Amino acid sequence: MVRVSKKYLEEKLRRKSWRRFLDEVRKSKSEDELTVNIKKFLTPAEVTMLEKRLAIPVLLERGLSYRAIGEAIDVSPNTISFVKHNLTKKPVVHRKYSPARPSGRRQPDPKKYILPHGKLVYPVRRNRTK
Repeated sequence: MVRVSKKYLEEKLRRKSWRRFLDEVRKSKSEDELTVNIKKFLTPAEVTMLEKRLAIPVLLERGLSYRAIGEAIDVSPNTISFVKHNLTKKPVVHRKYSPARPSGRRQPDPKKYILPHGKLVYPVRRNRTK
């Protein structure tokens, strides 16, 4: 397994690096050129790992079990599950407020507290004693 340090790249450098990689990939006119261009950036171990991960969806489509895939290409069930999950999961939309989902607190019904002349009156809370 390839070890990667926990230090992350700054955003600008990361975007520029990906852009450069994608430019090289786009230059490829054939499958052989693509392989050569990818090998410019990856070590042989990283190429092997990428090939195995790319093979997982193909083997899943054939109906192979996790165990059969693991034995065929020497990957763990966790790797197979990770790849499958990332291919099938829906994009997550993070929202601060969703109007479709009410808050946990019940709001009073304003219709109950409107007097005949249109003035809004809120109910008085009573202190409950046991």
